Amino acid sequence: MSTDAGRLESWKQYSQIVGALAIPLVLAGIGYFVQRSIAETGLKKDYVQMALAVLKDEPTKGNEQLRQWAIAVLDQNSPVPLPISLKQELVSTLKFDAIKFLGTVAEGSMVVKFDEFVHCKPPLDPQTLEWLLKNYPSRFTRCPNGELGEISLSPPASKDSKGPLTGTLRPSSSPK
Repeated sequence: MSTDAGRLESWKQYSQIVGALAIPLVLAGIGYFVQRSIAETGLKKDYVQMALAVLKDEPTKGNEQLRQWAIAVLDQNSPVPLPISLKQELVSTLKFDAIKFLGTVAEGSMVVKFDEFVHCKPPLDPQTLEWLLKNYPSRFTRCPNGELGEISLSPPASKDSKGPLTGTLRPSSSPK
């Protein structure tokens, strides 16, 4: 019986030694992967900033390949892929400022604020107008003429779709 107790005691000591060695190794491995992830995120953010700087310049034949690279960087680091038509426009004709980019980098993440348009239309009734304004202030506002204004990122189309765009551009506030 004393040999069983001695074996049990020696196994207990071995397990304590192995545990004392394994815990720092596991923590070091976890720390490595966390640090690598943080470094990769920072590098991606820097590449996105470089790509945005490239796209802010006027498109020319000389910078077409560089603009293609910048679009690929944005597309790769975006959770929503850029539409093919927008990619083509950005390469050859569209300066990035033309889509009203008002972005800042805050606390390590990209914050983008676009200009908003207000589509004015008569409300169904005054109670509905007040209820919408109270419960959905990020989607609705009151137009200068007292009508209901629906906030949108796209300019309102005219009724005949061939005429000029109608509606009010709501100034965007800079993100905090």
